[in-house]
Amino acid sequence: GAEVTRPARPSRLRTLLIGAGIVAVLGILVLLWQRFMPEQWTSARQLGQLLRSLTALPLGPLYVVGAYALLASAFVPITALITGVALVFEPAQAFAYALGGSLSSALLSCALGRVASGLVLRRMQTPKLKRFREQLHAHTFSATVTARLLPLGNFSATNLLAGALAVPLLPFLLGNLTGMLFGIAGITLLTKRLITTFAKPTPQNIALAALLLAGLIGASLALQRYLSRRQRAGTETDASGHG
Repeated sequence: GAEVTRPARPSRLRTLLIGAGIVAVLGILVLLWQRFMPEQWTSARQLGQLLRSLTALPLGPLYVVGAYALLASAFVPITALITGVALVFEPAQAFAYALGGSLSSALLSCALGRVASGLVLRRMQTPKLKRFREQLHAHTFSATVTARLLPLGNFSATNLLAGALAVPLLPFLLGNLTGMLFGIAGITLLTKRLITTFAKPTPQNIALAALLLAGLIGASLALQRYLSRRQRAGTETDASGHG
């Protein structure tokens, strides 16, 4: 029979380290914002202020989403964009802008990947992207969700790769929506909680920030394990069907 290639299982330690890294980065950003003058703001806050300035224009929200999508498609780190809008907008607005901009960027980059598929596939030959390419082609929805649970790494590169592979558009968009809902909500809530904690570092605020972080990491691990099981089950079913 054909040998079954099992998708790599998500590393629990790696996920914990990523979660701790997110908190460290966000904490540093918020601390710099609290302690320094405006001319020394971090790039994340400057991005947020740039997007906020567009709200004064007619149809301002559409400009915000469009500018966010263009910046993300131009390889601006997606985490910096999400943090930027979380720093300058109210939570509901920040969530809506980040989600709308991220999905729009995914569509734009995917379309560009389809147009320039040969160039994209030639340039994306790293082992990590090759593994993701195999999973994305075989399990579009679950692979996309897993890639978006913690919005790190090269957001635009994976979208370009999806377009170049001509993956089914609907499961790709649904995977982005599902994964980004979790990632954007988590970063937005965590940013706001860290702002409150740095402004008023009471035991209660510190405990709430720690509980929120633990909940986000736990939910991410649980969802990653579930998707990994589904991918393995699908791979084994396909192999037995062809055996």
